[in-house]
Parts: sequence; structure tokens; C-alpha cells
Amino acid sequence: MGLVKHIPKLLKFRFADLKKSRTIPMTDQPDPLTFTRFIDWCRVKDSLPAEAKRTVEALLWLLECHLWAYPENANEALWLEWKEWKSKRFSLDQCNCELADRILSTCYFVETPDWGGYSFQLTDLRPLTALTHLIRLDLNGNRKGEGNGKLCDLAPLTALTNLLELNLRGNAIVDLSPLAKLTNLIELNLSSNQITDITPLAALTELTKLDLSKNSIRDLSLLAEITTLEDLDISYNQITDISLLATLPDLRYLNIENNDITDFSASEDWHDLANPRLTIRQPADLERLATLTDLTKLELVIDYPIKDEPWLDLTPLGRLTRLTWLNLYGNGIDDLTPLQTLSELTYLRLSSSCLADLSPLRFLSKLTELNISCSKFLSDLNPLAALTKLTNLEITCESQISDLSSLQGLTELTDLKFMRAKITDISPLASLKKLKYLDLGNNQITDITPLRSLTNLCSLSISGNPINTSSLLNLTKRKNRIYIY
Repeated sequence: MGLVKHIPKLLKFRFADLKKSRTIPMTDQPDPLTFTRFIDWCRVKDSLPAEAKRTVEALLWLLECHLWAYPENANEALWLEWKEWKSKRFSLDQCNCELADRILSTCYFVETPDWGGYSFQLTDLRPLTALTHLIRLDLNGNRKGEGNGKLCDLAPLTALTNLLELNLRGNAIVDLSPLAKLTNLIELNLSSNQITDITPLAALTELTKLDLSKNSIRDLSLLAEITTLEDLDISYNQITDISLLATLPDLRYLNIENNDITDFSASEDWHDLANPRLTIRQPADLERLATLTDLTKLELVIDYPIKDEPWLDLTPLGRLTRLTWLNLYGNGIDDLTPLQTLSELTYLRLSSSCLADLSPLRFLSKLTELNISCSKFLSDLNPLAALTKLTNLEITCESQISDLSSLQGLTELTDLKFMRAKITDISPLASLKKLKYLDLGNNQITDITPLRSLTNLCSLSISGNPINTSSLLNLTKRKNRIYIY
């Protein structure tokens, strides 16, 4: 269930850059407790505490930069009035508070994006309480550094009961109590905060998407009451027990990477999961996972405490013969033989520091995308010659590979990334006429003349190579433009 089902059109607003403000002291300080509209905040912004003033100015900046839109059924006169005000090139401080109030009262969506590492650092949300029409609010990434921008007080959000989507990722939130009032929420992102207790979320019985990743959560028991959940991310916490997840009938997407889970018996009930993302730490868990024979997509991290061969046997994975998409991480993986039965795979990503033999991959004839990283022992690409449907191939590791001749028959390739190897001769690539994007960074290439025949090539990375200047000039004389870096 997404936001599209609830509104005909989503209006999006972005704030521009904003300088920190300093409070102008006044003898008679206004009382924010009496404010009911944004205009109340706007008229006295210069006498507000610095944190509240910063929030008011952020909203005003939205108007000054024309980073707003009005609903289709809004008064046309409101739009014309704004255009007239803007045409006079008034500054932020000259903004008409009445006009701002009328415009912001129609907003459906407010966002404070993180651009270029800059954060708005909004810590006082009280000026937002007047924006009761909001159905979507994005306060992602307000925390920047240890000294500033730590949003932790969510109490003002209790007034925004129409919210359907709320993003609070990357702040310093501990107390979730105010969120219990937002019973219309269908999507909530609380990733990267300081949360330990999620009890208040039990009231959010309409939630379909919930992100609790990168917190300090141990107990998930209350989630059993949110039976509408379809997408759940609880990765990077301190969770040990996931048995209650079996009670969530609509769950389709699950990420439980990097927790302290010791019992995966609940996975036997996950037959309807579309794309589980798991970290397993013992062989028995891999055996249980292999019972989910209907899986078509899987992202798996194998993190066994003992890195010898008996512990890294991938044989159970070979039973998941319906897989079309597999992302596999495990530093001790060195034998891919069990994967040769996964003949339906079209996407495969492998990350292991021990991979040396790619022979089993020659049986995966339906592969269109292959990504291999961290395998410094790789030297032979011959098994890849059979993968003639590949359109995207990435091998990004400090490998021993020097010969690309096995790739010359992969004529469907459009994207090729071959970094940090020992390649000197790239003439086999001349037959790959469909190549558009090529990255050969950090090899030992001197001559790139063979690439002149690749008329579809539009992006080439050759940084970290001792390229001969004359061959580079020959390539730049092509009629077709090519971006070289």
C-alpha cells in the first residue's frame, strides 16, 4: 500500500540553503504556547529562540526560492499574489507573513534534504504544528556532528494527525511517545537514531512500511500487533529473537542483517517473502533458509565465527532453484560449486576475499548481470565466456587478471567495469560494439586505440593507468562524443 492510493497528486517541497540565525533579544518575549497559525510564528521570528527562528526561516525560504506548489483545487488568486510578491524581489525578511501562512496551510509535503553534507539542523519543530494539512514530512538527516542539529523532541508532531509518511532518519531520537498519536501513518523511517524502546509504535496499526535499522533495539514483541506490515527493516540492532515475525501475515520484504540472532527457526514460515536480507552465523540457519524453495530474490551475508571449509559449505543454497536474483557476501567463501544448480539466475553479486575459481558460473547461462568484488585471487576469466547474455559485468578487486580474451564473445555487454587488475592489452574489447560505459581504472594499460571502434561508448574511465598520450588523442577524434576521466 503506497501513498498514491491516498492522494491524487503528491506535491513536493524542498528547502534551499539556510544560514544559522541569532536571536534578537526583546524585553517582551512572545509566548509560543498561544500560537495557532504559522503567521503567529512568522511575525515575531526575530524574537524567537534561535532553534525556532531557524525553522521559521526554513519555511520562508521555501517560498522565496519558489520551491513549492499549490494543490490543483487551490485558489488561483493565491498563486497570482505570490507571483506579484516575488516579482518585487523582496528579501526573506520582507516576506509577507500573511501570504506565507496561506500558502503553507495548503502544503501536503515538506522536506529538509541533505545536500552536499549540509543539514538544516532543525531541532525545534513547533512552527510546523500549524501545517495540519501535511500528509508527508521528511526530516531526514538533521543531525550533523555531535554539537549541533540534534533533533530529539517529537512532541510538536502530535498535531500533524493527517500524516501518512514520516521520515526521521539520521537524528538523535530516543523517545517515540509522540508518534503514538499519528495513527494514520502508513510509512515510517526511524533509521539511524538512538532508539531502544519501540512500545509507542504499537498504536500505529496502519503501518505497511517500517525502518528501524541502525538503532539499539532488542525487543520486537510489540510488532506482532502491527499485522499490516509489508516491508520491515530491523538491520543493525541488537535483536536475538525474531520468532514473532512469523505472526505478520502480509510481510513481503525483510532485512535482519547484522543482529545477534541465534535461532532462525522462524524462517520456515517466510515462504511469501519477496526479498529477504539476512545475516546468518551458523550452518543450521543456512539449512533452514534452504527450505524456502519459492524464493526468487535473496540478499545473504554469511558471517560464521569459524572460517574453515566445513562451516562455509554453500550446498543448501543449491536447493533454491527458483532464485533469479542473488546477492551473496561471505569472506570465507571459496567454492561456488553449489551455485551451478541455480540456472534461473539473471543477477548475481559475489563478495568474498577467497574466490579463485569461477568455473561453476559457466552453467548460469541466463545471467545478464554479474558483479564480483574482494576476490584478489582471481586470475582466470575463461568460465565467463559461456555467459553470452551478460549486459553488465563488474569485477572490482585487486585481482591477478591480465587476459581479457575470454570476454570478446560477450557482445551483449553495455556496461563493463574492470578495476584494479593487471590488464595491459584491451584489444579483445574491440568486439563489444554495444558497450556504453567502460571503467578500466587502476590497471597497466598504455594503449586505448582498440576502443576507437566502439561507437556507442559514451563514458570511459581510465584513471590510474599509464596511458600513451597519442592513443588518447586518437580516441578523442571520434565523431561521437565520449566522456573520458
